[in-house]
Amino acid sequence: MEPLISVIIPIYNVEAYLKECLESVLAQTYAYLEIILIDDGSTDGSKTIAEAYQAKDSRVHLIQQENLGLSGARNTGLDAAKGDYFLFVDSDDVISPRHIEDLYAAVIASDADSAQCLYTRDIVQLKDVKNPKTTLITGDYMMRVKSLAASNHSFKYAWGRLMKRSVAGRIRFEVGMILEDGPYFYETLDETSRVVLLDSPSYFYRKRPDSILNAPANPRHFDQFKKNQLLESYFEKKHPEGLDYSRAQSFSGNDALVKRYVGEDTAIARELLARLYTENHTLLEKRSHKNFWYRSTSHYALYLRLLRLVHRIKR
Repeated sequence: MEPLISVIIPIYNVEAYLKECLESVLAQTYAYLEIILIDDGSTDGSKTIAEAYQAKDSRVHLIQQENLGLSGARNTGLDAAKGDYFLFVDSDDVISPRHIEDLYAAVIASDADSAQCLYTRDIVQLKDVKNPKTTLITGDYMMRVKSLAASNHSFKYAWGRLMKRSVAGRIRFEVGMILEDGPYFYETLDETSRVVLLDSPSYFYRKRPDSILNAPANPRHFDQFKKNQLLESYFEKKHPEGLDYSRAQSFSGNDALVKRYVGEDTAIARELLARLYTENHTLLEKRSHKNFWYRSTSHYALYLRLLRLVHRIKR
């Protein structure tokens, strides 16, 4: 008998995309699924859509809760999941028909603990690849981390991965923050000695203009510092040999936010940019690494002026 695979789909105000997502899950060639929908306090028509799908397919189970955010909704799904394998799908995304079957087949063929596919941001490119090529990642923890970072796969995301219960069953997302995928990825990777990668772009990741990550600077973006601290604490405790790598990742993430919000002239954006400088300057000191722009406040001020000039030219 085929093992049960739990598909966990958190839902919050996605009525424009939810049907397309759920139709893609119901169309999977691997049929032995439990599809767990967690309505995280939606205020639009998402709950009604979810209820209709629960009524027409016995594999669909709807859980309703007050708004806890994406992490809280995913945790609720993990608590309810009965499957031997877990897989996340975001409710505004779409998966190809063989997405789950191919991930499961790769896990079995490679005797792996998890499998990851490629993803695309262009739904036209979403497709199944016949007999997809696979790459097996093994070695010690940091070897696996660096091999995955060097790949083109959905590195550091929760979606696009099929995981054994032994990998994801006891680990939960940090509640109350965005950017929750990174800490979760590194922790689950610790339970994954063998990861198989597929060259099939079978997951469509929808980049929405109204998402929190694309919104103007706001207090939620300060979760970047919480995420960095979680990674620092995790590597310091579990993998001190990877601390420099973790700090480099935090530095790069901070710098990406600087480049994204340097063009905004609001009090919250200025506060965010100042905090990003402080943290990156400290990270450089911890890493004994040189970077011209974060060497001092005057160097950083010049960096911001240059970035703003580039922004004006691009407009």
